[in-house]
Amino acid sequence: MNTGLRFDWLTLAIHGDLAFKESIFKENFEPISGVPMYLHGFQGDFYRIYCQDDVSAYYPIALLQFDHSLLWGGRYDTMFDILAGISALPGFEGYHVTRVDLSVLIDHNFFGNGLESFLSKCRGKVKLSNVKHVGAGGETETVYLGSRQKVFLRIYDKLKELLSHDSVDFKDYVYNEVKDWRACYNVEFELHRQWLKDFGINSLGDLMGMMESGELWKYLTGNWFYMCDGDYISRVWEEIKGVQFMNDGKMYEEVVDMLVRDIDPERLYAAMKGMLRRLSYVQEYRVIRSHVLEMIEGVRSIDRRDREKERRFKVRRSEDTDSCVSGASESIPASAIGDGV
Repeated sequence: MNTGLRFDWLTLAIHGDLAFKESIFKENFEPISGVPMYLHGFQGDFYRIYCQDDVSAYYPIALLQFDHSLLWGGRYDTMFDILAGISALPGFEGYHVTRVDLSVLIDHNFFGNGLESFLSKCRGKVKLSNVKHVGAGGETETVYLGSRQKVFLRIYDKLKELLSHDSVDFKDYVYNEVKDWRACYNVEFELHRQWLKDFGINSLGDLMGMMESGELWKYLTGNWFYMCDGDYISRVWEEIKGVQFMNDGKMYEEVVDMLVRDIDPERLYAAMKGMLRRLSYVQEYRVIRSHVLEMIEGVRSIDRRDREKERRFKVRRSEDTDSCVSGASESIPASAIGDGV
């Protein structure tokens, strides 16, 4: 049994100027504690936003973090609504995805036969030389693999954590699903900015597209890390690889279809062409010319991004393999480095 694939953490880095910060302060948000570097915190509906005191050349002006209740509830369409509201505020200049945690709960005790037995079944590109583990009474409860600056994997006893958790709301979303299981372990990948960028994930649209296609989860569980021994654990890992992305029935393709289903591409093109022709009669055309050129460049950048993403995927597919082969683990590609937001 498993709970399906869900986001457990999702943070966006917001780019903007001081006007954006001022607009956040003017909104009717509930003040909350800040985080390091982002000392001003505010609670919105299903999200939190943290702001810096000043504009920095090295860090974005704000962080947008979605609540667990939204993520575990599969209300991903709401994320786009929230982002649309934030992007409409004065001073907003753009955003990118800076951290994503993907989580699957499964009824299997990975450490029932001890840590060494677990490690002997591990394969993939992640280095096993720097594995960290914690536990009590000689028993392993949590294993950490990878790097928090790139990709970080946690496998741990989730039921034990839930029983010690103080948040009733959190238990409402998770505990009721797993309370009758014989065991409940969390397999959780933590992905950071530079690695996400190298994988072609910058926007929410990029991320949701990767989740719905299965491209991201397939790579993480079939190449970056996987388990095999030709027996039971292989079947467990196959179940993990094949989990369904829980999107509350609102698949990404359906959302896109909802947005464009009433659009006739030929009519849209004709309308845009007519509007551009009419611009030549506008006396103030020189005033808005820069905006028109900016929109044209925006379309070109989307085209360049899509072509580059397709090129990277072709290269990645040629390198990836799903075969269960024992031997020395490969290191993570050198390009997947850094933890900058």
